[in-house]
Amino acid sequence: MDPKLHEALITGDTDALHEFTSESDSDSAFLQVTTEEDNVLHLAAKYNQNRMAEEMITTFPTLVSLVNQKNSKGDTPLHVAARSGSFETAQILVNCANSGEIEAGQRATRIVNMVNDTALHDAVRNGHLPIAELLIRGDPELPDLTNDAGESPLFIAVDKKHVDIAEIILQVARVFSFAGRNSMNVLHAAVIRSQDEVLRISSYMVKLQNPMNYLTNMSFKHSFKFSSFGPSALIQAASQNHTYRDFVVKLTKTRRSALSETDKFGWTPLHYTAHFGTVDIFKVFLDHIDSSTARKRDKQGMTVIHIAAREGEVTILKELAYNFPEIWDLQDNKGQTAFHLAVERGKLDCVKFILATKLSHYGLINQKDNEGNTALHLATIHGKNQQIFELLIKDCRVDKSARNMEGFTVIDIILLKEYGFFEKVWN
Repeated sequence: MDPKLHEALITGDTDALHEFTSESDSDSAFLQVTTEEDNVLHLAAKYNQNRMAEEMITTFPTLVSLVNQKNSKGDTPLHVAARSGSFETAQILVNCANSGEIEAGQRATRIVNMVNDTALHDAVRNGHLPIAELLIRGDPELPDLTNDAGESPLFIAVDKKHVDIAEIILQVARVFSFAGRNSMNVLHAAVIRSQDEVLRISSYMVKLQNPMNYLTNMSFKHSFKFSSFGPSALIQAASQNHTYRDFVVKLTKTRRSALSETDKFGWTPLHYTAHFGTVDIFKVFLDHIDSSTARKRDKQGMTVIHIAAREGEVTILKELAYNFPEIWDLQDNKGQTAFHLAVERGKLDCVKFILATKLSHYGLINQKDNEGNTALHLATIHGKNQQIFELLIKDCRVDKSARNMEGFTVIDIILLKEYGFFEKVWN
């Protein structure tokens, strides 16, 4: 592309553009492209020079054909405008595309790039609400298209936490897809990106005697910026949580069947609520599921009750026990129940609840996994929580003489472990 034309386009210098026009023999000079195959409209969109775009199209009507021209990445000028947030330029391009001067079958809003993104995908991904609304109102079926990763515009909006754009899609779109990457759907993304963690983490911090313990023992589940806590932050978080919960309610009512859909790991949205401890969203889902959804197993054979016990989510465990008692005894691919997992991971509150509930019978408490280990065996082998070991030893229902597949009782395991003399005697 001629350096003079390039400079005029990126700076918005209309005088330089007119000077270039007077020096050129024809409008064919405007058909030049950059090394990335960007045409003049691509550059106008990239640098938000809407006046330049309008002037060129008005002066040289033949340039309307450039609206649908792709660059080396398969992007049209509308893709570029949607990505950069150039609303005025996007509006000009859409109007040109709808003017009837472009040949049939070349609808600009439907053209996809090399990864099958439409301009709407780009607008949503970058949080440009005005452009997203412009595209959706112009083509209400556009949100039904998915890209190569399997992502719909609605999924991207929720995944990127652009709730305002998601609301527009729900309100305006005639049809829309719930699909997302890795076989996930919008409800999976809603749980993963929920704001519940803010309040949960703050309550977690209050329990710590030394705040430095939080910083040095931070897990993925409780990762958050320490500096963001404070009264105002918590009030704001509570407000956001309420608003976000209402949004999730709306999503769930829109397509309840999405609650039973599994991703590439075999997880439903319900599995994710147990994993992340998003209790508010779990309760929303609970109103819309049946026992078949609660019994859904992932690729490791785990149901939501296994995940809740493994993560120590006692509130979710209680809700599941009350609403779906039929899943209480289920075993995963390793032959482990929720009780096994709670003990193995050292989740004291969950163990206390399981031992106390009427659903826990002698068979469950002494259930053996595929290696013949009872929960007491696991408490002894892993030793993550001494209190759990003591609870099990003191419970008269627990079989202290049970042997695993290797023929070991709990006493055998204690004797084989590298304990000190007095510790072994105490055990």
